[in-house]
Amino acid sequence: MPLRRLLPQPLLGAGTVALALLALAAAWIRTPGGSGGRANVAVVLLALCRMAAIAVAYLFPLQLRRKTKAYISSVPFGLLMVLVAPPLAATAAGLGALLGELSVRAQRGSLAGDVASEVGRRALVVLLGALVAHLSAAAALHTVPLVGAALVLGAGDLLSCPLVLAPMSGERPLQIIGAVARQASLMEGAQYLLGLLGLLVASRQLWALAVLALPTALVYLSLRAGVQAEDAQ
Repeated sequence: MPLRRLLPQPLLGAGTVALALLALAAAWIRTPGGSGGRANVAVVLLALCRMAAIAVAYLFPLQLRRKTKAYISSVPFGLLMVLVAPPLAATAAGLGALLGELSVRAQRGSLAGDVASEVGRRALVVLLGALVAHLSAAAALHTVPLVGAALVLGAGDLLSCPLVLAPMSGERPLQIIGAVARQASLMEGAQYLLGLLGLLVASRQLWALAVLALPTALVYLSLRAGVQAEDAQ
């Protein structure tokens, strides 16, 4: 049965964002200060910068298929998961998605339920990924949580995209997941490489993350050219 018949909007969006708010509240309560007492100005500024990067990404979509757009947002989402404590990371991710959706809502005609579904799923995926990324503080074991967080981000984004796309297109969730997986794999792979570069840079100086702007723009232009070439065929 199509998802929009089982859970129509705005019911689906309201349920998704309510679940995200409950998870965020629990995360903030369990982690006083949002980062185990180690919150500082630099971390908050980092979260704000990544939130802004997420919002800006919505202004430059890539059309994958009918009613399906992709964004160069996995890099800021991933950096939030790894470099910022889970409650703050998920909050920044949700607010970034909200700002991005609101900035293009008039242009795309998105419903309130669509916006709520997008915001809720982004916050939940980043929260889960950040919890995995922060499982171990030991340097020798840090690679395993990082890989786990990357898998959570990729799988969570893919598996939750029907929450947004199914009510609009009327397609079955599995059909949407299969199509998005085929069409977005190259884009996601490029973004994960950029995220790895960002982590290497951030391990020395957080402010140096600004150097990601140029390679991110180049990746976007390259992917857009590829999409336009396919559409022209």
